[in-house]
Amino acid sequence: DGASTKLTLDTMGLKTSGLLSSIILPSVLTLLLYFGSFVLMYIEGSLWHFISIQQWSSAMGNLRWIRNSIVAPITEEIAFRSCSAALVLQCFDWKSTVFIAPLFFSLSHFHHVLDQTKQGALMKHAILGCAFQAVYTYLFGIYATFLFLRTGLTLFHVLARISHFDRLQN
Repeated sequence: DGASTKLTLDTMGLKTSGLLSSIILPSVLTLLLYFGSFVLMYIEGSLWHFISIQQWSSAMGNLRWIRNSIVAPITEEIAFRSCSAALVLQCFDWKSTVFIAPLFFSLSHFHHVLDQTKQGALMKHAILGCAFQAVYTYLFGIYATFLFLRTGLTLFHVLARISHFDRLQN
């Protein structure tokens, strides 16, 4: 039925109402969060890679880049932000959801320990690297879940994840 589908999509943040303000305000906050990185990239001269048409056209021809930089952020944000935050919110209060929902995505990074040890990394280094990544993704997940619950939209998070500057060089 159309009404229940719309309700489900709205709950998951896949809606268009309030789109403009829900993209602009979180984008400004996120730009402020990464301002130091932008300045450093400008000083190093690597910021221009992000706005280079040649870099973008080269990246768009690379299927691995498309998978890692476009498809993965979309599917991860829908699965881990939209679905998990909406489900956790059914069982916990708003504040608890902000801290519980990001755990699922954060802990999912520990499967990389196996990949890294198969490639010759020491177990200790693989665990430390994955632990750092898990903590970083958890902290960003708290921020992203807070914004998701405040705005009710997923699109901003997808755009923020797709626009990671370092991915153009991979």
